[in-house]
Amino acid sequence: MIDASNLVIYMSDSIRWDSIPEEIQKKGEGFKTISASSHTPTSIASMLTGQYLPQHGVGGFTDVIPEETPTILDQFEHSGLSDVGGMLNDDHLGKFFNETIYDYPLQRYDRLSLDDIQEPFGWFMRDPGGHAPYGRWDMDMNAEISVPDFFTEHAGDTENLRKMYEKGINDSINRFEKYVLQPLKDRDLLDDTLIIFLSDHGELLGEYGHVSQSYPMCPEIVYVPTFYIHPDLPSIDIDITSHVDLPVTVSHLLDKEPFSDTPGSPIFDPEYDRETAYCLYNRRFPSFQGEFNYRIDSKWDKDGGHVFVRSNIWSKIKLTIGYLTRISAGKHLRKTRNPTGFKLLFSDQKTWGSPDFPIEQSDKELGSIDQHLAEKVERAMTKDTEDRLKDLGYL
Repeated sequence: MIDASNLVIYMSDSIRWDSIPEEIQKKGEGFKTISASSHTPTSIASMLTGQYLPQHGVGGFTDVIPEETPTILDQFEHSGLSDVGGMLNDDHLGKFFNETIYDYPLQRYDRLSLDDIQEPFGWFMRDPGGHAPYGRWDMDMNAEISVPDFFTEHAGDTENLRKMYEKGINDSINRFEKYVLQPLKDRDLLDDTLIIFLSDHGELLGEYGHVSQSYPMCPEIVYVPTFYIHPDLPSIDIDITSHVDLPVTVSHLLDKEPFSDTPGSPIFDPEYDRETAYCLYNRRFPSFQGEFNYRIDSKWDKDGGHVFVRSNIWSKIKLTIGYLTRISAGKHLRKTRNPTGFKLLFSDQKTWGSPDFPIEQSDKELGSIDQHLAEKVERAMTKDTEDRLKDLGYL
């Protein structure tokens, strides 16, 4: 459908649909997207495989996309991940922002810059974007401060957090120019490359007393941007897309082998008619008695969604205690003491906006997808990985 041989996916972390800069809006065709998960590794696995969490099995940072499960990068003769890491300036200096994602879920791919990868290629880069510490990443993705220290300093100051978040996104646009657009220009490959700029999930910036992402699942986290950039792309008007649409859309646009066995659809096909999509979260947490799972199922359309927290009350209590005492983003809720924020952590069900589909049907439909749960492929978490995730505020 378009005259291009290469693919670049630039995933800017934690960008909300309502926060995308005008500079990106002018570059391509942009769509409001329902994120496949509120958790980074799950969303990345979904956008690359076209599958939801129960099918690809990536619920956390140490889960691996199974070798037999293809990704859209596999459809290119040469594939790779960005070689840019970015250091965290804290007690664990030398731990890199992207190492956990690249070394676990995406371990099958080599690290290469766009200057070096051979054509035809499929290439993926994860950028900090709107990830905490907001606005404190330099052009090489080095952080001036760890996430826990950042929230110790700024939790409770919603206005300032929003300003820093905006700066972080603008910095991400500058890195997009540095690591994607400029190398492609230098190689005279801009017109021969389909570029996709998107985000894994959104971000809470004080709404309901919360900051960061993952939970509670709400519109600010679920709705994210996806921009397809190429001069041959037609202008189309659609209401909503999903992360799982990405592989089949790329295959359709670049005339690749059909990407099969996926709930996704090619969004530039005239018959594209998506009305709803899922956003799923199912993650293990350590506790004083082994581990526990915190699971959220949800279904959304362009106007809202139904959210179901499947975990029992004991798991909710343990998550809340850990969130308020160990996870750095919880410092904001501790300071603001927003009653809605506490209530959302314990709710079993919440409807956001005005979704145009029944709650009972959604509950039954979401419950049935577990019948296809993939066998989980997991690597043991090393001490370095644990320290790195603590630095980034995930543990």
